[in-house]
Amino acid sequence: MKRSITALTILLICALTILPFCIGSYISGPHREWGFVDITIESGVIDSATIGATTPSTGSFTTLKSTAGVSTIKADYDVTGGDSGTVAAHDLGVTIPDNAVVIRAVIEVITAFDSAAHGETIALGIATNDTAGILAAADLGSTGFKASIQDDGLAANYSEKTTAERQLIATVAGEAATSGKLLLWVEYIISE
Repeated sequence: MKRSITALTILLICALTILPFCIGSYISGPHREWGFVDITIESGVIDSATIGATTPSTGSFTTLKSTAGVSTIKADYDVTGGDSGTVAAHDLGVTIPDNAVVIRAVIEVITAFDSAAHGETIALGIATNDTAGILAAADLGSTGFKASIQDDGLAANYSEKTTAERQLIATVAGEAATSGKLLLWVEYIISE
């Protein structure tokens, strides 16, 4: 009898110690509002898929959000900070999976792009499948948010579906960029 009371006491103490933390993580205030917890993942496994498997080996896991089949990733292109500005396509260090379709993109120019004779243009897209499918070649010589091809939300302006895992790219044309930095957020869905 004494053992069962001790075990029951320990179980009750554990439950009362752990339960407030469990409930407190999901419910706040007297009106039982459900909350969400931000999670940072840099390595590991989710549903048997290795995190980082679809990201470059030199970068970190870049998926910011995944809700109801829509994923958001962030990339940057920073000529001022050391990225190559040569006339060519440049990998942004972020990949999207096979069968992905970009449905929305947000572009912010942090540092205006420039070149020796001010003749550079920058296009943003998906390597191989849609090289200018996010931003057609444009002069990004001023800072601020820029319109992407997907800004209007029309399905006709979604990117081409990827035929394999693909890098997001920035393509410099006209002449080599000597300065400039942009941030790119891309939302995509995965089709069949």
